[in-house]
Amino acid sequence: MVSARALAAGFDWQQGPERLAALPPERRTACLRVVDAIQVELRRRLGRDFTLDELAEVYTDAADWALPLSVDVAPRVPEAHDGAITTDAAFARFMRNAKDAALL
Repeated sequence: MVSARALAAGFDWQQGPERLAALPPERRTACLRVVDAIQVELRRRLGRDFTLDELAEVYTDAADWALPLSVDVAPRVPEAHDGAITTDAAFARFMRNAKDAALL
């Protein structure tokens, strides 16, 4: 069973790729670099074996570490610093690897 927190977070995550796709190509490219960097950090924090609830737990403080990471990767692209775009898109991609991803 997936927690209500994971279900709510999953809804946010699913919006990220849509926001990313709506960006102009030159902005999207920079944002994709940030998404990749966030995914690397998620792999470091969670490993390969995780649940949606564990991913949702990491999401609760993602702004604390994802924003500085996005500024490092794409300092001149404001859209890359928008967690609703890059962080959510990264979590959306990463959630597919959760042990219980089929439940969302």
